[in-house]
Amino acid sequence: MSLLSWWWPLGTTIATALFGILSALVLVRPAWKARFAGAVAMVLSASLAVLTVGLTSNLKMGFVENLDHVANLLAADDTPAKTVDHPALPPAEDGSLGEDTAPSSAPEWKLNFAPFFSPHTQQAPFTGPESKVESSITVWLPEDYSPTDGKTYSVIEFLHGLPGSAKGVVEALDWENTYRELIEAGTIGPTIFVMPDLLSSQGEPQCRDLQGQPQMETWVTRDVPKAIRSNFPNVSDKRADWVLAGISAGAYCSANLSLRYPQTYSAGLSFSGYDRPLLGPLSDSDTHTRLENTISAMAATLDHPAALYIAATESDPDAVEMLNNVAARARGHLRLATHVQSDGGHSWATWGKQLPAALAWWRGLPADGVKAGEDGSAPAKQPLAAVGGDDFVPVVAKTQGPFTLTGSGTVVAVWGLALLLAGFAIFTGGRGRRDFVDQETAPGLASSPRRESDVRLPSSPRREPAADLASSPRRESDPPREPAPARRWPSWLSPWWVLPRNLLTVAVAAITIAVAMLVTINADSAFFTSFSDLSSGWRTMFP
Repeated sequence: MSLLSWWWPLGTTIATALFGILSALVLVRPAWKARFAGAVAMVLSASLAVLTVGLTSNLKMGFVENLDHVANLLAADDTPAKTVDHPALPPAEDGSLGEDTAPSSAPEWKLNFAPFFSPHTQQAPFTGPESKVESSITVWLPEDYSPTDGKTYSVIEFLHGLPGSAKGVVEALDWENTYRELIEAGTIGPTIFVMPDLLSSQGEPQCRDLQGQPQMETWVTRDVPKAIRSNFPNVSDKRADWVLAGISAGAYCSANLSLRYPQTYSAGLSFSGYDRPLLGPLSDSDTHTRLENTISAMAATLDHPAALYIAATESDPDAVEMLNNVAARARGHLRLATHVQSDGGHSWATWGKQLPAALAWWRGLPADGVKAGEDGSAPAKQPLAAVGGDDFVPVVAKTQGPFTLTGSGTVVAVWGLALLLAGFAIFTGGRGRRDFVDQETAPGLASSPRRESDVRLPSSPRREPAADLASSPRRESDPPREPAPARRWPSWLSPWWVLPRNLLTVAVAAITIAVAMLVTINADSAFFTSFSDLSSGWRTMFP
């Protein structure tokens, strides 16, 4: 069942309102059970409001496309696993792609691409003949693309994060406008954008072939490139025109695989990646396996030409750690470039700003992907020279203050306000209703005839007034005593002003609780680290 439909956020919006109204109605009664039920309904309303925000942003970003993706995410397998090693193949001397991705006319390589979510985006289900992975490939094509247009197209293979999907990549990066600007500026030439789905086979993106698990390494580096070359005959057959990029978990994968497969990719572009495996089975594997899949360790033992671009922000400690470690340990075979922003979080708004510079760097690489020395070998200090030479100063991750968007002080303050408003709504919900019906003094009730079926209650003995009060004469100056006003409201309903007041206090409390939940999520994930970053991210998700 597709989650990319307006019916989902519409349904949760209605449910949010209904639970809010239910909370206001229940809190009319001052009993403790009613207060507890009203509080539960209020929290449910706030939770559904957060879910509505998530579902609405999912329409634009495409974090998850269906319930199967959600189930895979919840059932992620972190069982330690061994990798399946493949022999490293050096780049071809003539700069051509390896034979393992050569186009094929066999039926299993011919895909049925169909329009996906925009006029220039196509998607096809694909079972990798070599990896046996059942997934899909999404391709974005330029507006004037034609297999017979005589042009040669470069290929950007882009790996999404967790959660993520092809739709989110194209939409969140605003790729159509970005591509148009890059073409007009002459930064890149004709290019197609390829996005393999990494979430169809397991919960967390994995980029290595693991024993007893889907062979995602083969899927990404062999099946997908070969399928693209078999279905789009005018893509380039030169490795200089192929790049592997990714964000977050996909950034780690792009760095890992681009270093392992120089015969296919001229470079890897990593946006907010990490050095050591942090997700899935690799993160729980033995020390040797984790070390083999640590980017800085791979850079230190690299024995073939490769290129890597690392983008990070000072607010992202994992990405800063990766940048510092790779820059410190990289050997001369690696051409390394880095980009560090002082602001920005772990979000699409940040990556969209970083992408043009990364693509410009990629297209400026030599045709063989590495600057050779006079004798044809790579200079020993090339990676350090790209980021400052032997005097390279490690980047220091920015420490967030207690009252920034990701600070603990902000979380505590917002939750304190939320609990204060919730308590006010709960403990004042029935105020104004107590004792509002006095059947003994209401004239309308006192004058009603007694029916024979009415049950007569035993009367309590009449208490005599105190002597000093009974004997005190009424003074002429005393004002006349007015009878108690009649209140004719039904016993199950409060006066007219109590229910609207409850609706207002419950709505304010539920909204504040929802904001507190969102602030807590943001503090844990560091999506947005400043209000300007939040504003940019909001415009990206809700244009």
